Amino acid sequence: MLKSNETIDNATSITYVQSSPHLLIGKTDYPDPVEAGNQLTYTINVTNDGNENAYDVIVTDVFDALLNITYTDGGTINGNEITWNAPLLRAGESIQLTIIATVKYIDYEATIQNYVNATCNKSYAEYTETTTITPPPYMGQPILEIIKDDVDDPVLVNEQITYKITVKNIGDGDATNVIVKDLLGNLTFISASPAPVSINNNSIEWHFDSLAVGEIVELTVYAKASSAGIYNNTAIVTCSEGVYDEDIENTTVVEDNEPPHTWKVFHGKVENVSIWGIYILHYIPESTYITLATQDYPLEINSGVNITYYRIWKWDDNASKWKLIFDWKEYNNEKIYLYNLAGYGKYEIEFYSIDRDGNKEEMEWNDVYVYKE
Repeated sequence: MLKSNETIDNATSITYVQSSPHLLIGKTDYPDPVEAGNQLTYTINVTNDGNENAYDVIVTDVFDALLNITYTDGGTINGNEITWNAPLLRAGESIQLTIIATVKYIDYEATIQNYVNATCNKSYAEYTETTTITPPPYMGQPILEIIKDDVDDPVLVNEQITYKITVKNIGDGDATNVIVKDLLGNLTFISASPAPVSINNNSIEWHFDSLAVGEIVELTVYAKASSAGIYNNTAIVTCSEGVYDEDIENTTVVEDNEPPHTWKVFHGKVENVSIWGIYILHYIPESTYITLATQDYPLEINSGVNITYYRIWKWDDNASKWKLIFDWKEYNNEKIYLYNLAGYGKYEIEFYSIDRDGNKEEMEWNDVYVYKE
């Protein structure tokens, strides 16, 4: 029997040690931030830092909808999850898994979170990786607009037609290798400003290295038509960026086959006396003068009066016949004072006009009597 102050020399101490696997998991991304449209790589590390082997390890990665997975390192994709199975992860060992994805295109900045976990028969671990996605730098796009206008419409056969072509870059990016083409159709090309780089029949081209945002180019083309009709012609613009625009202009070409009409204008006192209802004799004092006015036809479009001629006779009472004061001469807007030609008496003035297309008016005439007041 032991006393209270006695000890037993052969006493034994027992220690109980618990063993268990312990999973750790981590995930990294590269690059971060990543530009939309580029490649993103995830690396997953799973470690068993326990003192017992881990069996039937399952690693599950949940990826964002903005990712298109292109490589899983042996994992199986199901919906938005990738799964790997490791039958054995010994104590102190690690496994590494790689995921490669392409980031879908977006035009705004976004943050995505990718969740991953690892489980086994006796342990569980999880991790969330955050990645910033940035939109790609905006590359402006040119928008080319071409406008073609005829300065006058309608125009006459063989008369010069003037076209104005305007090219604008109304986009937010520069256009390069700009080609402007003018297709004149059945019109005859005369000239252009600035000079085109090529003329192939009635297809005309100008080339420009670039057209900056907001820049405007103006071109002028001169052509003509040899016959009447409606002429359709097209202006086209293209550039290396794939932009295309066109504008169609229709020009009406007509013939001037009517002569002009010329008439007298009295400036001062005049009295008109009708004889037999068909003959008019004008009575004017010596102070009244005459001018000639003319108008080409048709009124809508005409070639215009080219020249007016006139001549004047005076009645010779003694000889009872007309005496020619002067023969046909060009009228140049002068004031015609009959009294200054041969005093008082009866005069006959004859006149006609010709337009620029050669249409000649039939001669007009009137008798005018100059009296003394």
